[in-house]
Amino acid sequence: AVIVWVSTREALAGKLNAGQFMGLMTSMMAIIPSLRRLTSVQTSISRGVAAAERLFGILDLPVERDEGIKKIGRARGELAFEHVMLRYREDTGIALDDISFVAKPGTVTAIVGRSGSGKTSLIRLVPRFYEPNGGRITLDGVPLEDYPLADLRRQVAMVGQKVMLFDDSVGANIAYGMDASEDQIRAAAEAANAWEFIERMPQQLQTPVGENGALLSGGQRQRLA
Repeated sequence: AVIVWVSTREALAGKLNAGQFMGLMTSMMAIIPSLRRLTSVQTSISRGVAAAERLFGILDLPVERDEGIKKIGRARGELAFEHVMLRYREDTGIALDDISFVAKPGTVTAIVGRSGSGKTSLIRLVPRFYEPNGGRITLDGVPLEDYPLADLRRQVAMVGQKVMLFDDSVGANIAYGMDASEDQIRAAAEAANAWEFIERMPQQLQTPVGENGALLSGGQRQRLA
């Protein structure tokens, strides 16, 4: 509005001819999209700052303690909790208090309790996602902290209630993170009771699963995971 008013006044005063007036109007119209883009810069900057805060929040976290030197290829699987206690730093309460039990190899140990009673916290102590504040946890008689983290976590498989699958084949999802042969993939599928539905698929291990396993049922997704 200011440009139009100034241009009109200058034209009426004889300081702008018709060509110069039209040139000024055309330039004004051409600059409007750029001005609009400038108004959206603040939104982009705010989004970038928020993302950077989350990213640097992760980068600034203390590095996991990994001082174990006892190498392990394949664990026998005897897991023992001895008077384990866990307290979250941001919480004054105790999440776990004096937990003791032994999970023997070749058996199934079920942790049962009300919602919020600490079942997930207890399981996360096994791969050392959390560190106990008291007591100790041993695997085959050796404290967990004596194993290198990579070796320890190689012994643990976790399947959550909400599974994550990649938009790839059945075989690629089973072998993710490993250079596995087809025989190893099939053995893993059979151990997870997944081969019974995989062998009925048109391409078996090469069958696509869709985005996040959309082409599979809920039970099939969990067994594949």
